[in-house]
Formats: sequence, C-alpha cells, structure tokens
Amino acid sequence: MAPLDASPGRLGYLLNQVRWVTRVSAALSTALNREDIYSVLISGLVSPIALGFTNALVFDVDESTDEIKGRFSIGIGSLEELEEMRDELRSESEFIEKRKAELLEKAAEDDMAASELKTLELSSQWVTLFQHLGTENEQTRILRTLRWSLDSAGGYETAPLFFRRLLNLRAPRAFGDNGNRLDIPSELEALLSGPFAAVPLRTNRGLRALVFVDRRITGEPITREDLDSLDWFATQGAMAIQNTELISDLENAYSELKAVDQLKSNFLSIISHELRTPLTAITGFVELILNERAGDITDPQRNLLGRVAKNTGHLNNMVNDLIEIAEIEAEGVTDISLVPVDPLNTLFATLPKLDYRRRDNRVDVHPVFDGEVPNIICDERALERIFFHLLDNAMKFSPDEVPVEVQFESRESTRLAISICDRGTGIPADKLKKIFDQFYQIDNSLTRSHEGLGIGLAVTRMLTQATRGEIRVESTLGKGSRFTLLYPVAEIR
Repeated sequence: MAPLDASPGRLGYLLNQVRWVTRVSAALSTALNREDIYSVLISGLVSPIALGFTNALVFDVDESTDEIKGRFSIGIGSLEELEEMRDELRSESEFIEKRKAELLEKAAEDDMAASELKTLELSSQWVTLFQHLGTENEQTRILRTLRWSLDSAGGYETAPLFFRRLLNLRAPRAFGDNGNRLDIPSELEALLSGPFAAVPLRTNRGLRALVFVDRRITGEPITREDLDSLDWFATQGAMAIQNTELISDLENAYSELKAVDQLKSNFLSIISHELRTPLTAITGFVELILNERAGDITDPQRNLLGRVAKNTGHLNNMVNDLIEIAEIEAEGVTDISLVPVDPLNTLFATLPKLDYRRRDNRVDVHPVFDGEVPNIICDERALERIFFHLLDNAMKFSPDEVPVEVQFESRESTRLAISICDRGTGIPADKLKKIFDQFYQIDNSLTRSHEGLGIGLAVTRMLTQATRGEIRVESTLGKGSRFTLLYPVAEIR
C-alpha cells in the first residue's frame, strides 16, 4: 500500500516509515499495562499511515492457566470507511505537522509548548483511528468470548491444530497464499478471512500473545516488507510487555518489603514495650537494695549490684532506642515545632543524660565557640535527642580521658555549623554511606568491644531531616570522626 503522506519515490516511503516508527516507539514507551500496549500495536497495524492492514486481532497466551483467550480487535468495515479515514488522517497529519513546526520554535524556552509537542508526537497517529474504531467494538466483544485450552508444558498438544502451528512460530508468517494454508477454527472464520499473517509476542519469560492481521477489505497481498514491519512491531510489543512485567514485579516486591518492614516495626514496638516493664522493675528494685531500703548489704554485694545497675542502664537505653525508631517508622516524626532554639542551652541540658558514659571512660565534653552562639531554627526536643545520640557515639569510641569537642561556627551569617569531634577509632571510607542505616554496625562480630544496636545514627538522620537540618560526616581511621550539623540561624528581632 502506498504511504498516505509520502512524497513520490523511495525517499518518501522511507520518511513515512521513520515517522510511524518514531510514533509507535514513543507511544509504547508510555504504556503502563498490557492493554495500553495492545492498543498502540493494533492501532499502528491498522492505521493507513502505518502498516495499513484493515483488520487486527490479539489473543492472550496465558501459560499460567493454559489458555488462549481473545483480547482485542480493531478493523475497518468497508472501502468507503477506509477512504473516509484516510481523508481525516491526511487533514490531521497536515494540521499536526504545521502545529509541530510552530511549537518547535517555542519548545526550547516554553515548557508548555514542549509538553504539547510531546503530546502531539504520542497521540497523532491514534486519536482519529480510535474515534472511528476504538477497541470496545462488536468484534472485540465476540473475540473476548473465545478461548481454547492448551498444554504449554507438553508442547500445546491440547490446542487446536491451527494454534499448535502458530504457537511455535519464531517470526511473522503469511498464510492463505501459495498453498500455505491453515484450517481456521469455525469460531474465528467470521473475524479472520482471506490471506492473513500471524506473529507471536515472546518475552524472556515465554509466549505472551498472538497477533493476526489481514487486508480483507482492500484485497492487497501481504508482502515481505509487511512481514519485516510486523516483526519489528512484535519485537517492540514484546519488549514493552517485558518492561511492564518487570515494573509489576518491582511494585510487588516493594509492597512485600513494605509489609515486612511494617511487621518489623510492629515487632520492635511490641518487644520494646514488653521489655521496658520488667526493666523498670529491675532498676527500681536494684536501687532500693543499693540504698539499703531492704536491709544492710556488704561491699561485695554492693559491687555486684552496681554492675547490675550499670548493665540494666545500658539495656534500658537500647530499649528506648528501639521504641524511638519503631515509633518514628510507624507514625513519622511527630510533634515537631520549628522555632528559635538556643543550641548551647540544649547541649547543656543533654549532658547530664550522658553521665553513665563519663563514668565508664572518664570522657568529658568541651563546648568550643568564638563569640556568641546564635539561636537556630529547630525543635528543642529533637535537637536534644540528636545531641544525645551523636555525643553518646563520640564518647563511646573515644579513648579514656580524651575529651569530645562540640564546636560552634557561624557560616555565611545564615547557618550555624555544630560539629561533634572525637579522637576515636575513626570510620573506614567505604562504610561512611552505611553508618546511618538502621542496625548497621561497622564491627558486627560477636566479639566487638562496643555495645549497641546501631540505631542512634539512624534516629539522628531522621530527626535532622524532620527538623530541616543537614548532617555531614568526616572521618580518618585511627584519628577520629567529625559529625557536623547545619541549621539556619534564627532572625534577630
């Protein structure tokens, strides 16, 4: 069939081929499901400005249920209808080419023009065709009532002979000419007549569909060029189906991961709360005994009870961390109020909660600042928790009696940098991106020298993001680490 909008000669034909190939590729790239893919494919097969067949049928091959099922059909009913459609498509094509030329001049600087240009590229081939035919037609209604059983594991032995031959095709094939015939099932005779071509759509996972085309209205033969174009269509369609299947797999995997993550959060929350009750009782009873409220105790008993109190305190801190991370994951960071906050006062309010660390390795915290420390826009409670986790880490990994510095430095008069600096073991460069992950431990061996669950830095990052701050980390093995918080300075009124 001569192309609708081609100039005379081979060059015109090739230009027309490039146009519809570009349009089909663009339309398939936006297809989100199999119905969209089939709609684009059969529209291109039947459109007079693409392959110019007058009838197209699509059958699903469902190997999970061992069935061949009719899915979509689109066709032109008469020569008069074909001529009418050609006229409309020619007018539409002329308008679109003119409009595209106008938009091309604006697209580089005008986002709306660029968007309209993309829409024209995607829809120009299909709109008029669907106004005429659409996929919800009588032929499709009949097609969807048709289904045949097959046995994919055994080579389709239970399918009719007609389908058995087609299901094993690896490339498009024409039937009905030169003695190359098939016995069409009676249910299909009204939908598929005269010379026709068939092509399977195969992905890496197997056969997905069978596509049939014919030119029963025009009576034109199916040529070698037609089969080559049909092969291209089938390849593009199969790739599009494969992509949608991969996207579906990713969505399902993501949903499953979210469900598992929710189960983990629920588990942590339940376990943490269940642990807190007996821990509170243990802590209270140990304090009563240490204070000799239950009678006199000996020095060895006091020493042992002191160890119990110390380790109970560590366990209580871990439980609190678990509860905190579980609540943040379940509910998000709530009760955040971004107001002017004095970071120096917040630091001093945090230090008493770290006394247990100072008792362990006699590490002090030294604030370092030059001049007045300005207020920042933050949430006071969140900043206190951020300070606690960062200082707890810094003190834990610092050598005995080597202080941790908290440096305050104004930057560009709009932001305050708060750096927590230690001289501890440092962090390997390849681990820096992982340290904010939940439950991540740089040393995850059972013999590691530092306790903890690897939750503090994960909570720190969540709280920093929730308060619109920024956190950075620098570290050198054997020399220590620097965690820097950046927050906007509050305006002075």
